Amino acid sequence: MAASGAFVWALLSFSYWFFQGHNPGETVFHIIVYAAHAVFVASWFVLSLGGLIGVVMPSVIKPCSQRTAFFKGAVLGVFAAIITVVLTSFSME
Repeated sequence: MAASGAFVWALLSFSYWFFQGHNPGETVFHIIVYAAHAVFVASWFVLSLGGLIGVVMPSVIKPCSQRTAFFKGAVLGVFAAIITVVLTSFSME
């Protein structure tokens, strides 16, 4: 699940880059390949982070209402995506 979330985030990031016209010879296929490569490069972190979230999340949301648990999970997911994107950006340069 963490890897698929990272892939979607990478697709969005590379799509933004693509539509800014950085390299006119690139195609949508290139975006998919770049996103897959980014997830592969970051997999050491993405899979570890997914495991950590799976261990920690039940105890974090157990005392909460459904609404609070949803928002805590969403915020945690956003922070995990940001950390993954930043680390991927640094490792691909």
